[in-house]
Amino acid sequence: MLSKDLIAGGVKSNIASLALIHIGNYLIPLITIPLILRSIGLEDFGRYSFLLSLCLYFSILIEFGLTIPATKYASENRGDADLLSSQYFNVIAIKVFFTIICLVLLIFSSMFIDLIDDNLSVLIILYGVVLSQAISPAWIYVGIECAKPYAMSVAISKILYLALLLVFSESIDVHKLAIFYSITSLFGSILSIIYIFRRLKLKIKKAKLRDSLYLAIKSVDLFITTLFGSVYINFPSIIITITLGFEAVGVFSVCDKVISAVKGLIQPVTQSLFPHFIKINDQFSLSFINKIKKLLVGYMIFSLAVASVLWTFADLIVEIVIGSPSDSTVDCLRAMCLLPLFFGISNILGNNVLLVLNLRKAYFYCLMWGSIFGVSAITVSALFYDVSAVGVSMVVTEIILCILMLDFIYKAKGVRGAL
Repeated sequence: MLSKDLIAGGVKSNIASLALIHIGNYLIPLITIPLILRSIGLEDFGRYSFLLSLCLYFSILIEFGLTIPATKYASENRGDADLLSSQYFNVIAIKVFFTIICLVLLIFSSMFIDLIDDNLSVLIILYGVVLSQAISPAWIYVGIECAKPYAMSVAISKILYLALLLVFSESIDVHKLAIFYSITSLFGSILSIIYIFRRLKLKIKKAKLRDSLYLAIKSVDLFITTLFGSVYINFPSIIITITLGFEAVGVFSVCDKVISAVKGLIQPVTQSLFPHFIKINDQFSLSFINKIKKLLVGYMIFSLAVASVLWTFADLIVEIVIGSPSDSTVDCLRAMCLLPLFFGISNILGNNVLLVLNLRKAYFYCLMWGSIFGVSAITVSALFYDVSAVGVSMVVTEIILCILMLDFIYKAKGVRGAL
């Protein structure tokens, strides 16, 4: 059995811990941008950002929609170390299998795509980040509502990354950036594995093929759903690179990191509340609906205030982040300032309402059409306009996604009565 003190942290502790993780994931990279730009310039920074976005596509394939069902399993079986041990190795078996398949695909694609072939060495180094996500036990920490130890491991890895950048600031290039990021990401995942095995007394188990296949089959619909959503999120860097070049994607990446730092504040809330909400016996109750309403109102007030700050002080923010004035970067940041607002709303409606109410088909439908519209709009914007237009397209896509989700939720059996 798991120790009661370990799983007694509750929702507030989980939110605080996951907030620390996202601060590490988004704020530290934001701090390091001036240092990196001084060393490699905007064009190489854009190249590095493009290659990292490409690797994130492989991470999506490797996750295979397992995060949500695995987190739910951990929440439901939080008191049984034996079951958690078995599930961890079943999940890892699937992820390692897809990790190998994706690496083969990456190398194979380099034979036909010059852009990948020219940067294959950097991509293979960055594949360490993909591997670190594949072996990460983050879903266990979130599921048992005890994310603090995981947050500490992530924080340590990010501080190590920052230290490496400072020590080697005079000789940084794209290859070294990739090496530093991969090594520190793997280090953080290994730390989190060691801790959870020691503290929860998990045991090494042989993955069961039947259980792994069942888990994979069960996650197919969520994988397709996640794929649609993530394709559009990571797509801008790819299409901007192809149409406008590395310097333009460098401008977009700077703005995206600023916006991501704000967006990262809502993700700890939705991730932490998911295992809490699925424990509610009646998700169609007035109590559940009121909790969602309060969450939405609070987040909207916060994000509108942040959007006002981003718009008003865009010039100052850009000068601080990249070290010099840039009109194109300021315009892009202002175009994207409402993105955290609508991203947060769609995140809450999707993860904490549609999935909790088991409306997975509706969730898939929303992300599918949202992704199709987003990819189309972003492509047109990149082909005929500029990075600012791409930012506007992303905001419009999130608005459409929110409208679709609200429509499905309102029509759901039981919800209208609760309202």
